[in-house]
Amino acid sequence: MRQISCFSMDNADACRWLTEGGHRDPAMEGTILANKKKFDRALPLLTEACNANSAKGCLALAALAPPGAITESRRNDLFRKACSLGDQDACQVVADRQL
Repeated sequence: MRQISCFSMDNADACRWLTEGGHRDPAMEGTILANKKKFDRALPLLTEACNANSAKGCLALAALAPPGAITESRRNDLFRKACSLGDQDACQVVADRQL
């Protein structure tokens, strides 16, 4: 498993979210980067997290990917997957959008 460097300013926030075992959290790291509009780095991390069945990763990818980065069909699939993995915010989106 890849470790992130805590010496870089870009990773300073992500370092706060490392688990006690020192492993990175691609969902949290990707969310932080997406919130900083660093989508070229964020989207692969969020995709990795979602592919590993992280509800947070799927929800963040669906909610934070800019228009054109993913199709609306893919976005809806991600909300449904996050819901099926137990994320209540995603389930609310699924219900609101009648997906």
